[in-house]
Amino acid sequence: MAEIFSKTGSSNRLLTVMIVLASVVVITVFGPELKRGIAAQLFETRAARPPLNSAQRRNRELYWASRRGWQFGVPAKAYADAVRVMQRERAAARQSTRAAKALLGGPLAASSLASSLVWSFIGPQPISTRSNFTGEVFGSPFAATGRITSIAIDPKGGLVVAGAASGGVWLSTNDGASFVPVFDAQPTLAVGAIALDPTSSPTTIYVATGEGNSSIDSLYGQGIFMSVDLGQHWTQLPQPAAPGFDHYSFTSLAIDASVHPVTIYAGVTDGLSGSRTDGGIFEADGSQDGLWKSIDGGSTWTHYATALFNGCVIGGEPCPADDVVIDPSNPNNVYVAIDSGTVYWSHDAGTTWNPAPLPIFTNPVTEGRQGLAVGPPTASG
Repeated sequence: MAEIFSKTGSSNRLLTVMIVLASVVVITVFGPELKRGIAAQLFETRAARPPLNSAQRRNRELYWASRRGWQFGVPAKAYADAVRVMQRERAAARQSTRAAKALLGGPLAASSLASSLVWSFIGPQPISTRSNFTGEVFGSPFAATGRITSIAIDPKGGLVVAGAASGGVWLSTNDGASFVPVFDAQPTLAVGAIALDPTSSPTTIYVATGEGNSSIDSLYGQGIFMSVDLGQHWTQLPQPAAPGFDHYSFTSLAIDASVHPVTIYAGVTDGLSGSRTDGGIFEADGSQDGLWKSIDGGSTWTHYATALFNGCVIGGEPCPADDVVIDPSNPNNVYVAIDSGTVYWSHDAGTTWNPAPLPIFTNPVTEGRQGLAVGPPTASG
């Protein structure tokens, strides 16, 4: 404002001073009245509200305790310990800042401080698996670190890759003696399935995101990712036409590495969002549920029609594929478990499908969620 009025003469400068003084007068005159009015309203509100009795005070404390999640098994004194650690770290940071400024001075101190910080692990610690999504507490009381949704082991030895429900991908190169996270920089940490191509060097890792267990906190994903350098870098595979795999979840991945590019089978189910304090929300319309196949390493995808699986639909949409596996001794043999349907087999690499004559059921049969595993050939073949 000073720069503008300096070019227009003293009369404008005088006008500016008058405006400022007028503003001061208005604030001075009306400020106390406004404050008294607000204070009176607050006093009337508080006076009209009776003091809480002991039961109400207890309920208030229980409410705030529940908002902090203490009913879910937070370790004893963890909240107080976290506050103390935070206070110590703040004090140490202030001291380090003062020392850095004294030593270096200027803006260089901040960059030097950031590069010299040392991080110490303080949590999260294992917590109880009990929860009360619907108002009723259920679950087991033991402490756990979360769900592991998939484990893939390289037959060549050494490499073990594990996927967590909402904790990303963990990789071991020493047969599981130690693990490191390799997926933290990706757009989602919800993992549903992992598969390996051991014919490449190093082994190629495929990660299907979105936990396909359909629990309230089984979070949706953003498609399938691939790494050719043991998790140092990741590439998101192309998705089918909209809506693609975004906001869906995966139950399983199976890879036929006897051909190149590899053939990929993927079991897809609904994706959800939610948390311990929210109900599950379906993030997808279910139109992409079911079994998918790619014969070009994930560049393009084919969605198997429901007619191949006895027309199985749920709410007008395809039934999810709970699991899909390939016979390691003959990749032409493929098996898929269709949720709310049954198990189907193919002896021609997924071209045709037949319901499995399971001996303990009457065929055809409607079943719930299923899992599959293929063992070595029997003596009878």
